[in-house]
Amino acid sequence: MLAGGRKLSVVVPNVRGVIAVPLELPAGVFDLPGNEPWDGSQWDGSGVPAAVVLSWVEDAPFTSSTMALLASIDAGELAPSDLPRLLKAWDRAESHAAAKKATVIARLAHECRAFKGWDDQEPTANETSMALRLPLRHAQVEVHRSKRLHTHLPHTLGMWLDGLITRGHVRRMLSATARLGQGKCAQVEDLVLPGAETLSVSDFAQKVARAVAKVHPRDVKERYDDATNDADVTMTMDEDGIGWITANMPGVDAAVVKAAVDAYATAHKAKGDPRPLGMLRTEGLRKMCERYLSGDLTGRAPTVHGRPVTINVCATPAALLGLTDTPGLLPETGAAVPIETIRAMAQEATLRWMTISDTNGSLIDYVPTSYRIPARLHEFIDAKYVTSVGPHSTVPATRADGEHLIPYGDPGGETSPDNTVPMDRGWHNAKTHLGFKVKRRPNGEITWTTPLGQSYTVHPYDYRLGP
Repeated sequence: MLAGGRKLSVVVPNVRGVIAVPLELPAGVFDLPGNEPWDGSQWDGSGVPAAVVLSWVEDAPFTSSTMALLASIDAGELAPSDLPRLLKAWDRAESHAAAKKATVIARLAHECRAFKGWDDQEPTANETSMALRLPLRHAQVEVHRSKRLHTHLPHTLGMWLDGLITRGHVRRMLSATARLGQGKCAQVEDLVLPGAETLSVSDFAQKVARAVAKVHPRDVKERYDDATNDADVTMTMDEDGIGWITANMPGVDAAVVKAAVDAYATAHKAKGDPRPLGMLRTEGLRKMCERYLSGDLTGRAPTVHGRPVTINVCATPAALLGLTDTPGLLPETGAAVPIETIRAMAQEATLRWMTISDTNGSLIDYVPTSYRIPARLHEFIDAKYVTSVGPHSTVPATRADGEHLIPYGDPGGETSPDNTVPMDRGWHNAKTHLGFKVKRRPNGEITWTTPLGQSYTVHPYDYRLGP
């Protein structure tokens, strides 16, 4: 509404099917007089039907102003046929936000060059881990991807910033071009990006693979070797306490594993075992691994920190005795385990009594005096924290270094439960060489402070089954 109560109709050429839209807005929003284009950055979408705002958002370059307009749209004001369009717009916004986050990580990497320490390390991944609540290895991947987008795939980043492609598209591009130089990455972008906004992630991945093969043909042996170097086995737990093992390995190795578990399941079925084949396959894989851990396969059981590999399962005495049905707990993953399963295991297991604090559920024990952390103390600190004390770390304590919080030989730097913790190598290096400060509180909490001022506190594992 202008002075005098007049309405101002402004031509908005990029709104589909609309020639003139009456906008009841302050005159200052528009660049008048003259023929300059309308400045929508000061408009919040008020006074205009939601469908019209949505049309403008669909056609405009994606910016922070576009995001604000999208946020102003009430889905309840749209016709059902417009809701898929709104969903696509929010998908575009999600991609834009993810790309902006990648640009911040790249900028952080540039700023962190000033903090480089021993062996030319810099703390970008550690700072990113704390800021985004990611395990360090995931943060390292995000930093690498963000840097490579800026240096090798700038046009891919541009389409991501405009919300035209998704995180899935970007990851497929990064993966396929991981070993290509800047020149060949540019060639792949020229072949792949035109029309990429219309492709599904799987169709895009196929197009990228063909483009990479065209600009950088490699023989089968080289591709096989590259894939073999990426082989790994990972585990995740779902909310039902079921563990998922994912193994990425050479095809021949995978065929061996599958043949072994199939043979185990088939043999037990032939003996009349009523359980499903799938359950028998998983049992076979577990038993084969148990034989290695027990030393049956090699004649010698493997050790970690000077002691046999152990799997800790927690349960209350009352539940073990059948007085309650309180589930048990697998500390390494936090997953609940049916108490019936633990009772069955307890019949053939070596049990260890663990005394915990009734205030915070942490483990209590032990004081030796040497620099080298004895196996018994390693066992205690591994059980106390379960995982590395690095912020958001998921590295099992048994695979982490035993670290003195105060250097050995300094005042207070003794080898004791109050000064030793499990710390994975990435966070160990950050503490020792990159200026990260670590302080232990009397209750066992570990507080980290980064060179850029972030702070995070890691708590001992709480062995109580409830709050």
